[in-house]
This record gives sequence, structure tokens and C-alpha cells, in this order.
Amino acid sequence: MKYPTLLERFLTYVKVNTRSDEHSTTTPSTQSQVDFATNVLIPEMKRVGLQNVYYLPNGFAIGTLPANDPSLTRKIGFISHMDTADFNAEGVNPQVIENYDGRRYRAWELWFQARSSRFQELREISWANLGYY
Repeated sequence: MKYPTLLERFLTYVKVNTRSDEHSTTTPSTQSQVDFATNVLIPEMKRVGLQNVYYLPNGFAIGTLPANDPSLTRKIGFISHMDTADFNAEGVNPQVIENYDGRRYRAWELWFQARSSRFQELREISWANLGYY
């Protein structure tokens, strides 16, 4: 794997309860989202080399990745959200299916199959790993 700690970090992230609160009048809607941003994401962003890392009160964790070529001046932004909407966020136990081959797997007490007829990309990456929680 080109990024050996990527999967481990991702699996750590998805186990954190960041479920949103539809009745909240604040953004972020729960303290667990604030805690995840300030105690997990911000330190991780700094650890991987982002600069000017900070947290805004409205829930944004922001950082700058310096260009590796000073002559390049274009900017790009990556945006994601931290909540799990209305899905269960307690006791999450992510699973990874290594070298997924298109066969059916049991997940969430249901049979799951990502069919290459519906997901064209699977035809080209039959070695792919699938994750679910």
C-alpha cells in the first residue's frame, strides 16, 4: 500500500461517535463533533505536515498544504463533514474485505454485493478493498 497508515487512521476515525443532533440549534450540532475536530483532526493535520492549522467555532478544521513547487500558485480545497447524520454511531466496528472479488458478503445481517454491472470501476480494480461499518 502506498500510504501504509491510511487505512489504520481511517478505521480509527470512523469509530468515533460524531452523530449529528437534528434538534440542535448549534453548528456543529454535538460536542463530540467539536472534540473530534480539536482532539483528533487538528493534531493529525499538523502531524502530516499541514501549516496554519486552526479550528473555527462553526466546526471547520482548516489547514494549508504548501506547494512543492514555488512557481505554482493555483489553490485547491478539500472539504468533508464529520457527522454521521442519522445513522448509529455507537459501537461502530468497521470491516474491510481485502481483495474484493465481486462475491456476496454478509454485512449488517444482510447480504451485500457490489456488482461490477452497477459499479463500472470494480471491473478495473478487482483487487480493491471494500470497507463497511
